[in-house]
Amino acid sequence: MIGRLQDPSPPSINQLLAELQEKGYQHSRSTLYGWVCQLRHELGLTTPAQIRREPSRKMSHLTPRRLATIVMMPAHNRSTEHKQWLDSLVQREPTIAAATDIAAQFIDALRQRKDDFLNDWLATTKRSTASYLSGFAKGIELDLAAVQAAFTSEFSNGQVEGQINRLKIIKRMMYDRAGFQLLRKCVLWHGRLTFT
Repeated sequence: MIGRLQDPSPPSINQLLAELQEKGYQHSRSTLYGWVCQLRHELGLTTPAQIRREPSRKMSHLTPRRLATIVMMPAHNRSTEHKQWLDSLVQREPTIAAATDIAAQFIDALRQRKDDFLNDWLATTKRSTASYLSGFAKGIELDLAAVQAAFTSEFSNGQVEGQINRLKIIKRMMYDRAGFQLLRKCVLWHGRLTFT
């Protein structure tokens, strides 16, 4: 192990972790990273900041929620970092390419209010080899009238949801500080409420 750390191009932490896990290592990546940093520092090889890391280290910050946000975003609004993330995911897993295409088609049609699109999209999605996509399509069919209303109606409950969110924020800010009368005044007041 020490000999490998002294190589001119030492292995990355991820490579070391994979090798050690094959040999029975059961601790976390951060524990290994701390140990390797300390060992290299004691050997006088490099400072901890100079240890080589995997180039795709930033990809670990791509959560499912963040990926969904990126997929739902119009293509022209995606940053270069978002495009790189999607491209690398599509290269790693081809089913993600199909899923992102199907989701993008659905969102675009919803934004443009293409009411004739939904039935064709449902048929295509139900035939998908990805079980989560066909399951999503079956779920939409269970409440088809509501989904069709979203495609055809120009009204939404966005304003209501925004007011509910505003009320919850005010309530959380005032929790255990005042009674109902002050909460009522703050909700009816259209300005910002700040506590210092």
